[in-house]
Parts: sequence; C-alpha cells; structure tokens
Amino acid sequence: MATRSAHSVRRSSDGSWVTLRPASSQDGRLLCRLDEDPNMTAVLRTQASDAYGAHVAALVSSPPPPAPDHVRWTWPIDLLHDARGRYVGYLVEREPAVRTTSLAAFVDPERRAKVAPTATGRHLLLVSRNVAVAVAGLHHAGHGRVRGRHMLLDEQTRLIVVRIDEFETPLSPDRRRDDQWRLGQLLLRLIGDQPWAGQTVSLETSIRRAKRGDVLSADKWFYALREAERAMPGGSIIDRPLLQMGS
Repeated sequence: MATRSAHSVRRSSDGSWVTLRPASSQDGRLLCRLDEDPNMTAVLRTQASDAYGAHVAALVSSPPPPAPDHVRWTWPIDLLHDARGRYVGYLVEREPAVRTTSLAAFVDPERRAKVAPTATGRHLLLVSRNVAVAVAGLHHAGHGRVRGRHMLLDEQTRLIVVRIDEFETPLSPDRRRDDQWRLGQLLLRLIGDQPWAGQTVSLETSIRRAKRGDVLSADKWFYALREAERAMPGGSIIDRPLLQMGS
C-alpha cells in the first residue's frame, strides 16, 4: 500500500482518518488494527457492493438488546469509507484474545470430543441457551438470516457473534420463520437425544414439537432451556477451560 487512501480510511461519524494495519483475513474480510485506537478493530470488505453502506448503516442504527455475559456481539459501531467516498467496512470494539472454536465443531459429537473433551450435559444446555439468546436478540432488533458460521464459542462457553454484515435487515416473516426452524434443528442436534432433557416439561415439550417439524420462537427455546439449566443439580460448570489446547 503506497498511497494515503490505501493505508487509511475515514470514519463516517466525524470524517476523521484512521490508519489501518492488517492483522488477519477471513472469507473476503480483512481485519485491521487502528493506530489511533488500540481498542477498536476495522473490518474491511474486499468487494463491497454499492448497497453495502446503507446496509451496514442500518445495522449500526439498530443493534440488538444488551446481551448477558455469555453472549458477545462484534456489532458495527461506525462505517468506514475510502478517499472516493465508497463504503468499505466498519469498526467494532476489539475482542480480547481468547481461544475459540466454531459452533459447528461443538455441535458435531466427533469434533466436540476433540475440541471440548470435558463438555458435559450442562455445557450443552448452556451453549444451547446462548444460541437461543443470540437469535432472539437479532430478531428483536429486526435482523435475520442467522447461520452457524456467525457463531464462535470460547473456552468459557461464551458465544461470540461474528460476520455481522451478513445479516439481513429488515427481517421478513419468512426469514424469521426460517431462522426459527434452523434454530430448532440445531438445538435438536445438541440436546434432542440427551436422557436429561426430560427433566423439565417445557424443554421436553419443545423438543417433541421440534422433532415433528413445529417452528418455535427463539424466546420460547430460551425460557425452556433456562428452566432446564436451573433444574440441573450442581454448581458452576466453569471449573476449567472448556476448549482443548490448539483447538
């Protein structure tokens, strides 16, 4: 990068320049550190469409409700544009350096045995509840098209929601229903055949309905999972890191 425009971009909120230093890349995104603020990360799209700026602006203006400690959003807080005024990315608060795995790796039993060999039934309930919280929060904020690739899991079972600019907004009724159906199928993979799932009537009923193809809201799943989690005996589940080294 030899020119100022290649090194720097402008913040949409106040027009100030920020200097970017590439840190990593993933799936058409370049993650950069900011010289001006070490607590921020810039997410740049290598190929941003003409509608990209309006789309991210809609996300910036309608974040989901504050999440509990076990769900973290990498939500856009400001847009970035280049010297020619093209929107090329956004800013997020920088995430602490933690070991993570994909939600898909945790959902699959064989992969979970490798990345999280100490996972218990209580972990499965907690992760399931966190997924329901994330989907419910997105839907309440008017966003949808939630997929497993949007979720990472850290060693304390926190759910980290990423790739925010892939969400659709506003949320249509058909998209909401599709998200809810997918959520039910994902939760069935996590808890559907566990012998302890019948400890609470509400969770047992939700599982039975999902198995026959009913669509349940993320809120309904959340309350059923929280009730089951509270009913389980024992104390805190986090007495050691969940993820295996190198995962």
